Amino acid sequence: MYARLRQLPLKRGYALVALILIFSLLLPLVWPGAKPGPVEAKMLRQVVSTADSEPLPPMPGNGGSGLQITLSEGSQQLTATETITVAPATPLSDAETQALLDRLPPLTTEITDTQEFRLPEEPLPPPRPGVTIAETFPPTQTAPAPEPVEGGPLEVVRYAPEGEITIAPFLNVTFNQPMVPLGTLEQLSAEAVPVQLIPELPGTWRWLGTKTLNFEYQPGDLDIDRFPKATIYTATVPAGTRSATGSELAEDVTWTFRTPPPALEYTYPTGGPQPTDPLLFIRFDQAIQPDAVLETITVTAGGRTYPIRLANQEELAAVRQVQNLIANSREDRWIAFRSEEDFPNDTTVTVNVGPGTPSAEGPLTTETVQSYSFTTYAPLRLVEATCGWGSECPPLSPFYLRFNNPLAETLFDPALVTIEPEVPGLVVNAYGNTIEIRGNTQGRTTYTVTVRGDLQDLFGQTLGQDETRTFQTGPANRFLGGPNSNFVTLDPSSTRPVFSIYSINYDRLRVRIYQVTPDDWPAYLRWQNEESYRENPADPPGRQIYSEVVRIETADDALVETTIDLSDYLSDGRGHVIVWVDYPAGLLSSLFGGRDYNRIVAWVQSTQIGLDAIVDRNQLFGWATRLTDGAPLAGIELALAGADQQATTGEDGIARFDLTSRGAYALVGRSGNDVALLPSHMYYYYGGEESGWRQQPAQDQLRWFVFDDRQMYRPGEEVHLKGWLRLYEDRADGDIALAADAPSAIQYTVSDPQGNQIAQGAADVNDLGGFDFAFTVPENANLGYASIYFSARGAGNYGGIDTYHSFQIQEFRRPEFAVTVRNEDKGPFFVGDETTLSVNAQYFAGGPLPNAETNWTVNTSPSSYAPPNWPDFTFGKWTPWWHFGFGYASEMAYGPPAAGSGGGASVTYQSRTDATGTHYLRIHFVDLTDPRPYSVFAEGRVMDVNRQAWAASTSLLVHPSTLYVGMRSTTYFVEQGQPLEIELIVTDVDGNAIAGVPISMHAARLEWKYSGGRWQETEADPQECMVESAGEPVSCTFNTDVGGEYRISATVEDSEGRPNVSEFQRWVSGGQRPSVQRVQQEEVTLIPDQESYQPGDVAHLLVQSPFSPIFFRPNALPSMMAPSRWKFPSKMPTSPISPSRSISTAARPVAMHRAHRWPMSRRGQPTPPGASICPFRR
Repeated sequence: MYARLRQLPLKRGYALVALILIFSLLLPLVWPGAKPGPVEAKMLRQVVSTADSEPLPPMPGNGGSGLQITLSEGSQQLTATETITVAPATPLSDAETQALLDRLPPLTTEITDTQEFRLPEEPLPPPRPGVTIAETFPPTQTAPAPEPVEGGPLEVVRYAPEGEITIAPFLNVTFNQPMVPLGTLEQLSAEAVPVQLIPELPGTWRWLGTKTLNFEYQPGDLDIDRFPKATIYTATVPAGTRSATGSELAEDVTWTFRTPPPALEYTYPTGGPQPTDPLLFIRFDQAIQPDAVLETITVTAGGRTYPIRLANQEELAAVRQVQNLIANSREDRWIAFRSEEDFPNDTTVTVNVGPGTPSAEGPLTTETVQSYSFTTYAPLRLVEATCGWGSECPPLSPFYLRFNNPLAETLFDPALVTIEPEVPGLVVNAYGNTIEIRGNTQGRTTYTVTVRGDLQDLFGQTLGQDETRTFQTGPANRFLGGPNSNFVTLDPSSTRPVFSIYSINYDRLRVRIYQVTPDDWPAYLRWQNEESYRENPADPPGRQIYSEVVRIETADDALVETTIDLSDYLSDGRGHVIVWVDYPAGLLSSLFGGRDYNRIVAWVQSTQIGLDAIVDRNQLFGWATRLTDGAPLAGIELALAGADQQATTGEDGIARFDLTSRGAYALVGRSGNDVALLPSHMYYYYGGEESGWRQQPAQDQLRWFVFDDRQMYRPGEEVHLKGWLRLYEDRADGDIALAADAPSAIQYTVSDPQGNQIAQGAADVNDLGGFDFAFTVPENANLGYASIYFSARGAGNYGGIDTYHSFQIQEFRRPEFAVTVRNEDKGPFFVGDETTLSVNAQYFAGGPLPNAETNWTVNTSPSSYAPPNWPDFTFGKWTPWWHFGFGYASEMAYGPPAAGSGGGASVTYQSRTDATGTHYLRIHFVDLTDPRPYSVFAEGRVMDVNRQAWAASTSLLVHPSTLYVGMRSTTYFVEQGQPLEIELIVTDVDGNAIAGVPISMHAARLEWKYSGGRWQETEADPQECMVESAGEPVSCTFNTDVGGEYRISATVEDSEGRPNVSEFQRWVSGGQRPSVQRVQQEEVTLIPDQESYQPGDVAHLLVQSPFSPIFFRPNALPSMMAPSRWKFPSKMPTSPISPSRSISTAARPVAMHRAHRWPMSRRGQPTPPGASICPFRR
């Protein structure tokens, strides 16, 4: 039963208010102890008077880095108020109190004030797959009589388990005659059990049919789903047991089975090397008592037995591997212990368990010894030097030095390893017990590798003395390589048209050249698909104009570049040829195998015309530019090969084609004898000869706009939906319009989250394409996300004739109380301070929630703060604004944590509200390991007796110090050798400049070093500067003798020694990037000297490129396709520049946009944001 609130008549409402007022006045008199006070911070089941309770210790805070906090009970923060003299009062007597209550009118009730609890209906089950066949039970047809049961004596025909078994999940006994009549499971369970089991176990006996009896163990104190181990079981079917037919068992049937005593399942540590004071761990296959098992364990090393003891909690928490083992083990199945003395070095330690090891599951003990061993670490030695390819050691293969102990990877310095002769691109890395050496080693060379004696292992030992090993590289494997594409355009700026190939250990190569035209491209693709991979392929298309075996002048194992001069086979250096390079097969290799299948085949074009094609569904825009500088070319005759269309480019280098149903396999550009080819695809399997640029069929689409009135509904509520249909005309001049063949009605089907159909129907579509309808959610609908399927079939030849709409079905109740969270103290807050938060819960009907369960969650995260009045200065850690496409919001008071920042933590606290429905939480900002502002977000959640929980939250900012230091520079980068001047200001949190504060500045160049298997930025050439703050900015100057990226930081401390740090990066031209050992996409970074420019300003850009040279071209994109933010000013240099060099250009009066970091190819063609281009390192 539950009471329902209703609206009271006016007079009775006044009476209720008067009654509440009287009780509030009498409460302090009749119950003097009812006052707010601290409560115990744990889960309670009843109201506890805590006026005399002891305060609880603080809740441990977050452990790791960042802001360290602790949570504890707080108290109301009282403010000083004027004392008011209380008038004297005399408590009313019981008779007077009763007389006062008797004056109130009686509180009447109505029948509707109480109602039966409304239980929801059972939800609809999910739809069942397959076909349901309806049958009546019992069947209407007469079934044949069962076969008579054969008579004779009762026998036990089989039983299990029996004998020695590893595990006993159940016990089965089968008789030769029915033992019980057919019936329900409940009836069968009530039958007598004819089997006796010793020892007796808790469990369930049940009949499987009428002849087989089954017993399943039900765990008692042991949480297992099998028979307890370490036990001998005896099962007996006594003589005289009667079957359902009246036959009796002539004599007892008895058998036994035995489960094994404890066995080792996992041990730690094993192998070696191990420390001399390891923590030992054993997991068993059954429950044990650690104290009893420890008495049966002996540990020996070097012929001596060592005393052992159980490990304590601190020791367990100190070993991560053991913590992982405990987390993955049953609570009662492991033991962790250690020796009371350290084991000797380089010694085998043997752990013997048993005999006589007991089990917690049964009385049996082990009869034999179970052992495992490990070895303590020996002095560090170099034990093996091998090449990466085993016995063979070709050039470029890695060298490996293996030691007997694992190395201290965090202390490893590649400088500890030297190699002679010098290896270009040397990379030295340490992992585990191995040092790996990689680089561009030469063939047939002896390399001497020396490891310094101060190399340290994981146990703190050093090698002691230098160790030297030699590696002999053998001959390199033969290699033949060239362009990674079957279509190549030669460098237009080269003085000769040459085609380059690269080889190792080839003394001769066969070169064949075939003259072709763009008309041969389809045949070339077909030849590639059908012939190029055969052992003896046919000739490619075209006319063979050259076939010779070329001698290669080379040294052993050297990478040789061979250039094939195509001048004699091109007309004035222009034209198209197919170049085929392979190794000529000799007679012996042809007869006895061993043929070399390496070959290079490429279509090579030499032209000054650059072609691009921009294609949509109906048109193709051909764009012709000069390859050398990107200037548009007018008067170029363009043709769509395969579609028989021609056009001539205008002054902007563009010509337009209307696509047809015939596919165009290439765009061909002609200017005199210069012919350029741009294929639509490079490989035959992209569609063969039928593929290419072609007109794509258009189909008008129906567009749906559907919405409902609430998005979330309870079972039994009505869902109202509206929608409109519009036609999307799929053509260049198309529009959004009413559909000419719009349907007169749409059909809909509603499915609940389990897929049950709960509604269906149709809705009329009006003249404006609109429709609306409603349906009621069934009371037994499943909760979750439901969907509505709409269909407009018969609407004409349109796409998009159906769609879906989703909504939620949820059961919810109205809130009964409100929760508020507030901060009792005013900021600002600093590290070391405390603050008190309060959460208050009040019923909407009036009154507090006393003794209500309260859960606090306090999250800390790195944040940012910039004192006011200094907008040009950087406070805190700065992130380059061009990395993310937006600027650094220095004017923000404080904001979210910077990208990639860490140090956040979450702490929880549980307690209960006091008599006023309030709980106070004290937060102590203990320490800060990362000197930066931190945001603290606190959420208080209160739960009432109906298990209804509501939450509220508040946030605050914790400053690392009372002082902030800001930095600024006039530019983001300087030229190499130009001093870098940094201005500094020290302020308080309100932005007031503070003078006389020492500022410690640190600047270091970041250089790339390979460590831990990857390239990392490390500090080099550190510089320091000490300066004292003033009312105006002061400055420090740093030298920039070496180019690159510089990290600059400034640190100040307040009067209590709390530090605050600001940090940013600045760049110096001439820096180096890490070398790349594999082909990958790389990027060019443009660093501006300032964040924004006005028309007429000169913008200085620092270009950081992973390769050289790179080219900048004016007006790189035509105006019809490029927004103004993609235009390049005309004064940008068109000559190549070095990988890290600054350039200048005048800003033009166009729309202003932010800069971007663009990938860029070697041609210098920029890629607008969102596109991608893959520049590769050769």
